[in-house]
Amino acid sequence: MLFRSGDPGGPVARPAGIALAAGVAGVAGAAPLRHRRRTGAFAGALALAACLLLLAFAPQLVTDVAIGLKADYSSGDTAVRTVTLADGSRITLDRNSAIALHFTAALREVELLRGEAFFEVKPNPARPFSVLAAGGRSEAVGTAYAVRLGETGVRVAVTQGHVAVSAADPAGGAAGNPAETRALTAGEGLRYGDGGRLGAAFPLDGARTLAWRNSKVVFANRPLAEALHDLERYHPGRIVLWGGGRRGQPVSGVVDLDRLDEGLAALAATYGLSAVTVTPFLTVLR
Repeated sequence: MLFRSGDPGGPVARPAGIALAAGVAGVAGAAPLRHRRRTGAFAGALALAACLLLLAFAPQLVTDVAIGLKADYSSGDTAVRTVTLADGSRITLDRNSAIALHFTAALREVELLRGEAFFEVKPNPARPFSVLAAGGRSEAVGTAYAVRLGETGVRVAVTQGHVAVSAADPAGGAAGNPAETRALTAGEGLRYGDGGRLGAAFPLDGARTLAWRNSKVVFANRPLAEALHDLERYHPGRIVLWGGGRRGQPVSGVVDLDRLDEGLAALAATYGLSAVTVTPFLTVLR
């Protein structure tokens, strides 16, 4: 894992007398007692966090079951999945992603239920291809583009051809009666939320945006809290940043998703933190 950050500084020399005094205090039992108290308090907090985690996972389990029943194709936590549809189009699912197909003689619709997918669309002007996510629609005749569904909205990234993106009417209309529509060309992306508003188009770094297809995640000056949130998509449980003092610190680097635990440990060390695996479903950076 590669990161660029400031040098926290080298080791500080300690006079011999101070070192000896510290050793004597250890023999007396004062320093180990303080250490045990700190360790015990942290262990108790982690135990409480683990209990709260079980409660927090209950709604997610219900959601996962509902998505599993609706999905036609899904992927697990450990690998991407590529499927070829009957019309010749190819879909690559990011890890922990799911889609449902709604194909008729007149149209081809794919509903993104979770995660991200990359679509390589077989041209057919008489039968347009659309991806539905969070009330919006991304339509193309023959092109290649990715759609990502997150907690705060949807990102569309076009690598080839043209895509028309429309957001649902906030007054209650469907995606077929959008409040606005915007055309994207290759090398462009945009974001939209549930409120029916499309964001402005922005230049796209396709290699970085779609690095997940090669089992990588690339960060460029992302706040630490946001970077951890992105990595949590590839983790079987929660990743918690203990304390908020470093949440906004920028992260630049590459994480190998096949070695995620090592990547989290390296990321933590960059900021003077340690990654503690409480359970397979809870990792704490402190």
